Amino acid sequence: MTSTISSTSSFTDRTDVWMVMEAAIECNNIGVALLKARRMDEALETFKRAARMMYPVSRFFQTTSSQMVMMNGDTISSSPTTSASLSSFQQSSTPAAHNNSMDVDIDIVEKTMNLQRVKAELPVVKEQEEYASMLRPIVCENSFILSEPIAIDHIQHTFHPPISCTRESAAIIYNMGLVYRLSGSSFCLLQKSWSLFDMAFSVAFSVSNDVRARQIAMACLNNAGEIQHALGNYQLSRAYLDTLYTLILSLPPAADEGTLKERHQLLLNVMLLQEPKIAGAA
Repeated sequence: MTSTISSTSSFTDRTDVWMVMEAAIECNNIGVALLKARRMDEALETFKRAARMMYPVSRFFQTTSSQMVMMNGDTISSSPTTSASLSSFQQSSTPAAHNNSMDVDIDIVEKTMNLQRVKAELPVVKEQEEYASMLRPIVCENSFILSEPIAIDHIQHTFHPPISCTRESAAIIYNMGLVYRLSGSSFCLLQKSWSLFDMAFSVAFSVSNDVRARQIAMACLNNAGEIQHALGNYQLSRAYLDTLYTLILSLPPAADEGTLKERHQLLLNVMLLQEPKIAGAA
């Protein structure tokens, strides 16, 4: 297996790619079981192993798919997962099925551009300040965290052979972020978790017209917003949550009660995670 996943040139055909991808998926799902058992260190190492296995698969798909691919009537973008960014909102050409207006799409672009601006304006934390903050526990409301790790469906070689691993890669990155977030509330853990959620969001949203990828993106926005709120970066937290709100509005109606309940919880988080108001002096 080591020689198979060392580089993209090791793959002799797509069957080899699928085998490695399937192994990475299985590794991720084992990590999910470990995380649910609260075996944090083992879960993190397992997710990291899954990410290392998935990386050459991602490179293979990037180098062999230089244009849009048509599969089963759906257009799937082969844009590189490593270069996916918030600007992918602007590349979404198909509006939600229940909304023929472009107003929601334009609103999404505005929200994500605002998120980029706020992130760019975030002050850089000096090393000594970071070390001091690591020793200081940060109080956060864990009820706002989406704490369920993401298991990945096994691939179907015969009927739906994979032509991308972008959504699967986003799920693995998200799960790594979740391990750090559920491990504590120190500054260091929050920063690591946030950076992984932010990365997973960018990767997930580079996949066009994929409901499961949108679900990952929403979870990332929620958890990133919660982390920045816990860190006291209320403007950045609001930027994430506003993007989440707009994204939810762009989706078609929920198909089941579970999905509807999850969206209601996310919308409630958007409403409740506000900047604290300090009462004026009497």
